[in-house]
Amino acid sequence: FILFFLVYFFFLKQKTAYEIKECDWSSDVCSSDLAYQGLGKRQAAYDNFYRATYTYDYYSPAYFNLARIDLARGDNLTALAKLDDAASQNGRFAEINALSAAAQRRLGDHVEALVAADKAIESDPMNFMAGYERLLALKATGQDAAGWEDRKSVV
Repeated sequence: FILFFLVYFFFLKQKTAYEIKECDWSSDVCSSDLAYQGLGKRQAAYDNFYRATYTYDYYSPAYFNLARIDLARGDNLTALAKLDDAASQNGRFAEINALSAAAQRRLGDHVEALVAADKAIESDPMNFMAGYERLLALKATGQDAAGWEDRKSVV
């Protein structure tokens, strides 16, 4: 009987309304938002990612994913603003700078795209997206990209 009680209490017990009200819902929000995004339900993901920005722990990843959705929609300026918000708390995350390079490239600002790609590569030399964006920026600015194309043999 005691074993049954312990199993019931610790594993099968339903949460009370107070426990649900006081729980950390933000981790559930971020995981469901990624699922919405994967299912192609971008507006639902977009709305829920905004909810996740209210929590300190999820502020940067939520804004990063909002920027990804904005880029997919073609709204590059809004994506850059959201990437700046994401970088304000997590500036060393190379994916933020790599995505910023892609947005800058789409806006036609290849010099800024090159700067952002270089910052991403400085943070993470193995970041594929940053390397690709750097290569595109070098070609667009007319700089010699031959040395950069040869780096793929190093990896």
